[in-house]
Amino acid sequence: MRTLAPVQLLFGPQDGKFLAVHVIATGRLEACGRALAQADVAALDDYIHRCKLGPRRVGRFVQLSAAAAAAAAAGQPVGGELGRLQGEARAELAKLRRIQDNRLAQISRLCQARSTAPGRGATAATRGRPSKAASSASTRASSGSAGTPVAAA
Repeated sequence: MRTLAPVQLLFGPQDGKFLAVHVIATGRLEACGRALAQADVAALDDYIHRCKLGPRRVGRFVQLSAAAAAAAAAGQPVGGELGRLQGEARAELAKLRRIQDNRLAQISRLCQARSTAPGRGATAATRGRPSKAASSASTRASSGSAGTPVAAA
């Protein structure tokens, strides 16, 4: 059985938080096209705790979901803690998605700016500006120092 213990190796450091919040918000215990096993949930909770990525734990969500399902089957009222946890996770997920969208827009602008900027390998002459050497030569020529022999002392 494969587990998601090295979440930080598979994804970036905040992706473990994204995965946990996504699972809680959607109520679907799956990642990468497969169902999360109890070992995966425990590893993800440990990762969230170890990296101090917030209070939301998938293990707690699983416990609350099981208790809510048992209460609903028995005809008892379902507690509000599960709804509160999912509401907080939805808000956090929306925040993380806004951050991702902003970063993607920044990367897109940066790539666009680099693609429209002159190439790094271009010379000053190909960019329409005189080179430093040509500029220095024209300055010396206009000041009369170009080609003037220097007296030996």
